[in-house]
Formats: sequence, C-alpha cells, structure tokens
Amino acid sequence: MHSIKLLIIDDEVVDRAYYQRMLRQSASIPYEATEAINAKEALDYLQHHEVDCILLDYQLPDMNGIDLLKKIKEKLGKFTPVIMLTGRGDEQVAVTAIKNGAEDYFIKNKIEPTVLMKTILNVIRSSQLKKIIHQQKKQLKYYAYYDNLTGLINRHSFEEIAEYSLSEAKRLHHELAILLVDLDNFMSINDSLGYLAGNEMLIETGKRLKNILPKEVIISRLGDDEFVVLLTGLDIDVYAAKIAQKIIEEINIPYQLSIDQARVSSTIGISYYPGSGESLSELLKNANIALARAKQSARGTFQFYLTELNKIGQTDIELEKSLQDSTKIDQEFFLVYQPRFELHTKKMIGLDVIIHWQHPQLGLMLPEQFISIAEKSGLLIPIAKWTIERISRDYIKIKNIKRSLFEIVINMNLSPFQLGNYHISDSIKQLLHITELPARYIALEIDETMLLQYLQNETIIEKLHGISIQPVIHAFNIDSTFLNQLSKLPISSLKIHQSVIQDIENQEYTTTVLRSIMQLAEELKINVIASGIDTEEQHHFLLSQGYLFGLGNYLCEPLRIDQLLDYLSNV
Repeated sequence: MHSIKLLIIDDEVVDRAYYQRMLRQSASIPYEATEAINAKEALDYLQHHEVDCILLDYQLPDMNGIDLLKKIKEKLGKFTPVIMLTGRGDEQVAVTAIKNGAEDYFIKNKIEPTVLMKTILNVIRSSQLKKIIHQQKKQLKYYAYYDNLTGLINRHSFEEIAEYSLSEAKRLHHELAILLVDLDNFMSINDSLGYLAGNEMLIETGKRLKNILPKEVIISRLGDDEFVVLLTGLDIDVYAAKIAQKIIEEINIPYQLSIDQARVSSTIGISYYPGSGESLSELLKNANIALARAKQSARGTFQFYLTELNKIGQTDIELEKSLQDSTKIDQEFFLVYQPRFELHTKKMIGLDVIIHWQHPQLGLMLPEQFISIAEKSGLLIPIAKWTIERISRDYIKIKNIKRSLFEIVINMNLSPFQLGNYHISDSIKQLLHITELPARYIALEIDETMLLQYLQNETIIEKLHGISIQPVIHAFNIDSTFLNQLSKLPISSLKIHQSVIQDIENQEYTTTVLRSIMQLAEELKINVIASGIDTEEQHHFLLSQGYLFGLGNYLCEPLRIDQLLDYLSNV
C-alpha cells in the first residue's frame, strides 16, 4: 500500500499530539498526518489536497463536528472515510455521526494505539471496496441503457422511449416513423480487416448519425451493424425520406480506419404510425420487412413498408426454413445455362450458369428471390459448393458434344471471405481439374456493390485459383479513383445488368451509361457483355452502340442441361 494520507482535525494541541504519538507507536506502513485546528482550515486544505482518512473532533471552535462531517461528505463524496472523535461517551453522538456518514467513532481517552491504526486501515479498505462496488453498479446501470461500444442508447432504452413516444403520438394525433439502418456487407469488412476495424466503423457510424441528425431525434444501436432512428412529428413520410437519404449519403463517405480506408453503403427500411402498424412490435417487424425488401432490390437505398411487403416477408421466413434442410438442395435446386453470343454473327462464345429453385409450394424461385436469404442464413456456401460441383458434372457431358473452348460464368455473388472457405476453394480446384479448362475460361459473376470488398482484399488473387471475376454493372457508379485499383483485379469482362438494356426507351440516358461502361472497359482492355437482350430492337440498338457480345431470351432462353445438350447438338 502507498503512504497513507491522514488529516487530523482538532483544536486541542494536546489531543493532536496524542494522536500523532499513537500513530507512530502502531504504524506498520508509511503515513503522512496533516493537522487542522478548525473547520475552515480543514475545508481549505481539502480544497487542494486528497486524503485517505480523516480523524474529526466532535467539538470545534467554528463548527459542530457533525455539521463539518456533512460538509466533508458533500464536498468529497461518501467514499472518503471519517472517524469521529469525542471526549464524551455519548451514545447519541455516535449514532448521529454514523447516520451522517462517519465510518467509526472513538472516545478519546479510551483509544488503544494498535486499535486506532487497525481501524484506520479497515475503514480505508472498506471505503475503497464500497467505491469499487458503486462504480460497478453505475457501470452496470449504464450498460443496461447504453451500448458500450458506440455510446448510443441500446435496444432496451430505445423500446422504452419508443413505447412512450408512440403513446404520445396516439394521444396528440401526431405521426411517428422508425428507420432501420443496416450497413451493407459489414460482415465482410469485419472478416477481411478484423473485428477491431469493424468496431471502429461502428463507433464512427454512431458519431456520424449523431452529427447529422437533429438533437431531438432518437438514435440507437440495436446490435451488430443495425441502427435505428425514431422520428416524431407531422408529415412523417416526407421527413423520414429526407432523413433516410441524408443517412445514406453520410454512410457512403469513405471511413478512414486505423489500418486502412473502407467503404460501406447503408440500406434503410421505414415503417410509420399510423400507416404501418399500431404497436411498437408491429412497427419494428414491418420496418424489418421493408429493409429486407430494399436489400433484395437495390442496396444503398431506402424502402417504406407497404402492406404487400408483409406477404413477401412471410414468404422469406418460409424460404429460410426450407433452406435449413440441406437435402432440399439436391432434390429441388437445378442449374440453367444461358448461352452468350457474338452479336454480329450470333455465334455462341460462352455460358452463363444460373441456379434455380423449384419450391414445392411457392413454385419456381429465381436467384434474386432466395440468394440474399441464403446469405443471411449462412447457407450460401453449401449452395455455392453444390453449384460448382454440379457444373463440373454437367461440363463432362457438354465437352463430349462441343469441342471448342468457351467461357463459363458462374452467377453466384460470393464475397472474398466466402471464397476463402475451404469448401468453395476445393470445389473451384475440382472444377478446374474435371473440366480441364484453363482457369481464364471460368469467371465468377459478382455484383458491382461487391467490387469494393474485392479491391480491399489483398489475398483475393490466391483465393480465385486463377479464375477471373465479372462485375455486373447496374448503373455507372464506379468513380475514377477505382480505375487503377480495378486494373489489379483479374477481371475478364464487365456485364451490363438487364435493367440498363430494358430501359432503351430512355435512349439518351441508356446511351450515356452504355458509352461510359464501354469507355471503362477500353481503359481496362476487357470486353463488355450486354445481358437481358429480349427483343430485336434491343439487339440492333446494342450493335449500333458498338457492343460485340451479349445474351438474352431473344438470342436463346436459359436451358436446363438436357435442353442445352440438344441445343449444342444442333448448332
């Protein structure tokens, strides 16, 4: 223990000397004893010095000992121990002193030297223990209401505040909105850069939300990478849309983390009272349904809850339950192959491979309807493994019919982290071995939103095992700073999403996007593939824009393996 600092408050010089003598006789550890002869001198000293224990005389010239005890506790807090000393054996004085915060009480002429020092040490230890327990209780109380990482209120606090706000909105005929904010692909950032970097990003996100939103807005972290914002007032739909867009733009700004710069987007689901529900649980559930739908349609956007979404949300729950049964993959999933063509000659140059699900109750499910659910449920890896292994088997049949090499593009939006899974890694190696295709003839199709993760992953080349990647471009959102970084990736080609092609009625916009993508491809010295060519008009339009390659139902519909074999036998 460090040197004990004591303060002796007594106006009698003889008594002070008496205490000092007893301390010297019994001290087993170093101590410093300072003296004060009245209340004013004691309070002045305590204003500038810390002490471990105070010996306080009951009778002082300028103040009663009990009154000074109260002032000391008020000034220093209840954890600085005070031992009351008196010349009278008055039991009532002792009781009053203990009630007002004294740790112990002594009659002056009955003090034993060893007992005094032992008591001083005991009250110091007891007060320190009480202080620690008090701090822990305070911390536990903080954790009960606040998120210990971001400092935002936690789910428990949010629900209490939201319940009250909802009751007030009903009473005053006001409106209320709940915005569920989710960081897109946060887990992949967490996996590639580490959880400390992920924590940094969450802390920074909390700060950004507090900085850009009005002070009266309630912000909470519900858990993981999900935040919630509570808005109240009138014209809530307009206000919520404005706030959602503000949040999306703020989150899009790059994060400067300790080890690297990182980018994420945010997707927001919005529910509101009275339009989306009457209870808090209903509003939260419906905001979650809106969030899930926004993620499936276009990440980095916001979506209001609509009644129709509830049916879709229930469908998603049923799909997730179905996916849990691994035997369903072999029984209900199948692959379709859509040929790619040279647009001028209509000569086949490759195959896009797409997984479909023939659900027994819900019918045919396309990838956009179940892949995001599979990823959320942790089931994308077994589905991707099955897909790659099935391609290996199918290609043996294809090779017997068509001898010339052509590219196989696997339509599976795998993250770098998922690629590193040994099941996927082994399946890719097996695919290369069984097909005997050069690695450059196999490409993995990824969404443009996944590009950033590939750029940030230093080991991505190794994980790909020589195969290339093909980003799908929905709109020309790749800024010029990405250009040099993109050249470092093994990109075989850029694929234009079918939504761009199908908007040719808006020819000015479509032409601008197509030319921008073509310019990027020329910079990277790679090809561009147009998808979704469903009409002769679209085919001619792409030819007029200088596009050489594409696929779509106008050229050939997606084919199951037996249909593909028949098709290949006749071309």
